[in-house]
Formats: sequence, structure tokens, C-alpha cells
Amino acid sequence: MFLNCRSLSLVFFLSSHLSACHWQNIARDLLGSTSVEDQAIRSNPQDANAYFNRGTIRAEHGNRRGAIEDFTEAIRIISNDSSDLSTLAGFYDRRAQEYRIIGNKRKALSDYQEAARIYKQLGDKTRYELVMQDIYSMI
Repeated sequence: MFLNCRSLSLVFFLSSHLSACHWQNIARDLLGSTSVEDQAIRSNPQDANAYFNRGTIRAEHGNRRGAIEDFTEAIRIISNDSSDLSTLAGFYDRRAQEYRIIGNKRKALSDYQEAARIYKQLGDKTRYELVMQDIYSMI
């Protein structure tokens, strides 16, 4: 996350005028809190979308390993639902992107290949071709 001078001034102003509890809440917001997703996971630990959403937030804030853990859990949960293969392929694709960013080419390729296989099975030519481009760019 990037804070400019104006936002830093606001942070310092708020820190001097708010209680510690309020400041912690604002800091969590500025850092991309996952509290909504955490609460969704606590209330329904089988909610694959909550894990996926939290993983996306973690990835956006540089927590690549945490994101991969959440995407892995989302894949595990949704793998039991054969009626939602498109979502499963999207989860594999997203996790592949994180593996690629951290330099784990083998796992990235494996996930991209699984996403491509599912998209091809579904007849989703557009997404299949996009994933294949990612694969070709890595080999």
C-alpha cells in the first residue's frame, strides 16, 4: 500500500485525536483488514468464497503465502462440488498467479494446467486460451 503526504498527515492527525481502539480499527482498514472474511469463515468454515476473498485481500497486501493457503483451502472445499467447475478453475488460476509471483514455477504450471483442463472440459474457449497463454509464457 502507498501512503502519500496527505494520507500520512491524516493518519497523524487521527492518531492524536482518537482512542487506541479507534486507531487500531483505522489502521486495520488502511492495511486491508480481512475481518469480514474472517467472520464469514468463522460462521461457515465451508465457505470457499470467503477463503478466496480473504486470499485475494492477502495477495493485494503482499501476504502471498497467506493468500496461497486461503486459495488452497477454497480449492479443497469447492473440489467436492462438481457442479461449480468454473469457480474451481478460477481458484486454480488465481493460486497459480501467486505461485508464479513467489517463483514456484512447478506449482504455478501445475495449477495453470489444471485450470486449463477444466476450462477446456467446460468448453470455455476464452478462458482456456488465456490460461494457455500464461502457461506458454512460463515455458
